[in-house]
Formats: sequence, structure tokens, C-alpha cells
Amino acid sequence: MNSDSFYLWSEHDRSRTISILRQSLHLMIHAAVFIYWVIVLLWLTVLGMLLVFYVRNPSVFGTTRLLLVVLAVDTSRNIIENTYFGMFFGSQYGVFSASIADALGNPTLLILPKIANVAAGSVVLYLLLLRWLPAAIREHKELDKNARDAQSLSNTMAEFVANASHELRTPLTSISGSLGLLVAGAAGPLPATADRLVLIAQANVKRLIRLVNDILDVEKFESGMMAFDMREVDLVLIAEQATDANRAFAEEYGVSIRLEMEPQSCMVRADAERVIQVFTNLLSNAIKFSPKGAEVLVKIERDAHSAHVIVRDHGSGIPKEFRSLIFGKFSQAKTDSSRQRSGSGLGLNIAAKIMNQHGGGIGFEDAPGGGTAFYFDLPRCDQLPSFGAVRLAG
Repeated sequence: MNSDSFYLWSEHDRSRTISILRQSLHLMIHAAVFIYWVIVLLWLTVLGMLLVFYVRNPSVFGTTRLLLVVLAVDTSRNIIENTYFGMFFGSQYGVFSASIADALGNPTLLILPKIANVAAGSVVLYLLLLRWLPAAIREHKELDKNARDAQSLSNTMAEFVANASHELRTPLTSISGSLGLLVAGAAGPLPATADRLVLIAQANVKRLIRLVNDILDVEKFESGMMAFDMREVDLVLIAEQATDANRAFAEEYGVSIRLEMEPQSCMVRADAERVIQVFTNLLSNAIKFSPKGAEVLVKIERDAHSAHVIVRDHGSGIPKEFRSLIFGKFSQAKTDSSRQRSGSGLGLNIAAKIMNQHGGGIGFEDAPGGGTAFYFDLPRCDQLPSFGAVRLAG
């Protein structure tokens, strides 16, 4: 009795297991057919996107056009193959009509998707290996040649500008010195009209000399020839000399300069002449962009690790669209009085490069109450009592 019951139970269990397996297989087939049709829809979408892109961009050419053709052919192949097998498997397992299975199971019809697959694959290989690859190599060579030509032209232009600047600096310096002697009365008193013309000429020559010097500095930075004399110097003394040197320039614009120093001394490791150049460039911009009667503030602060210099003006601020370009070469903000605020557009670029060489930072921010505050940081260094501060020749 027990053995018969065990036998009957085993038969029942096997039948149930087989039934579950059949149901699972049926569900898997349905899922496979569903996946086939999802793939078909995806490939149709891709093909449609390719056609839309091609219609909307008729100017595509060369390797891009070939790649579009390759993708279209390969997409068509996938659509045909997945459509066929989706319908075949679906009809075999009752998802579609059995007559579809009979039709698709015909040996002659069965070979058609394979033929389409091989044909499409052959077209893809032909386009990729014999058309696209040689065209891509040619385009790469052309782009490489164009890049070399552009670099060569850029180097030639830079060399020409550098040579021209070198040739201009000597006569300009001589002219500036001669005009200075005339202004000082070395050739005797000048008539009022002539004196005014000489002053205008002297101012323009000085501006040309600054432009030439800026161009030469940029060329030195880009060629890696800019030399720095790094030593321990007092940043406060440098700030005093820089502001004193620019007071006459500020007076021409009716602007005053105020130096505000929290420490009486602040030792940094720097090239003093180059730091003065940074001060001069920032002060020059602040003076030119401040209204008449305004004050330019130069402030020095320090913390445990660095010295912080702020040059604040009371101008109209920096336009938002210009902020990302402000430290680029030949960058100048468009203003209503750009002729009065003319310059080379190199000052801030040079200042940024100098600070980079010093391991410091430079930037700007909107100042409270209007205007802009430019700032730069220099790492502080400990000074031995016997060293003393390095002063610049006046």
C-alpha cells in the first residue's frame, strides 16, 4: 500500500513538473517574440532618426555620409532578420497563426533573411574597408597638414611680431628720451602750442613703448624665455613704489590712489620687478575705468600662509559676457568710451602669467557699492633678521 501510494505520488509530481516546465517554456517563447519585436521597433526608430538627420543636414559629406549609409544598411539588415525570426518563432508556438509558420518554414523562404544578412554584411564591409577607411585616412592627413600649416603660420607671425617689436623698441626709446628733453627745456623754452604738441607726442610714444614691451613679454612667456629673479622681498615696499610710480598717470585721469596696508612689512619670495608689473597693470586698468574724481584703493592683507593684494576701482564693473575672457590675450571690454580707455589688451594676460610663475593666484570680484576688485595672492616666506628687505632702484 505504501509503495503504491509512493508510486502514484511520484507520477503526479512528474506530471505537475512537466506542466510547469511547459508553461515556463511557453512564457519564455512569448517573451523572446516580444523582445524580437522590441528590437525591430528600436531598429526602425534608429533608421528613422538616420533618415531625419540626413534630410535635415544635407551638407554632411565624406566619411560622415559613408557612416550614415553603413548604419542605414546594417539597420535594415537587423529589421529584416528580427522581423522574420520574430514571426517564425511566434507562429511555431501559437503566438501567431500556424499558417505563418508553414509559410516561413519553407526552405526556400528560410534562406532569404540569411541572404539579406550576408548581402548587407558585404556592403558594410565594402563601405567600411574600401570607402570609409581610405577616406578617413585622407581626411586625417589633410587635418594634420592643415594643423601643421596653421602652427607654422602662427610661429611665423609670432616671430615677425617679436622681431618688429625688438626693432621698434630702440627708436621709440630714443624718441621718448628726445621728447623728454624738449619738455624739460633742454632746447630752450617752447611756444605754448609747440609745448602742448610735444606733450601729446610724448604720451603717445610712451603708450607705444608699453605696447611693444607687452608684446615682447607675451612672446617671452610663450617661448619659455621669460626669466625671473626670485628672492625675498617686502611686498609693502613694492606696493609703495608701484603706487608712487602710477600717481602721475592717475592724475591725468583725475583719479587718486590710496594705499591701505594692514601689515607694516610682508615678506614674500618673488621677482620684485615682475610684481611691480602686475601692480602697474592692475592700477592702470583701475585708473582708466574709474570716473573722474574717484579713488583707487590698493590694500594689502596677510594670513598665516599668503599675502593678499586688492586693487579696487569705482567703475561700471565688468560685463557678464566678458568675464570668462578677461585674462585672455588682446581682451578688452566694449565700453562707450573705449577710445579713452585704449590699451593693448595684454596687461591682465601678462599679470596672470606672472602670478602663475610665482605659484600665486589672481582673480576679480564685484566690489561692494559698485566697481571691481582685482586681487592676487603670493605665498609668504619667513625672513631671517639679517637679510633685510630688497629695495628696487628708483
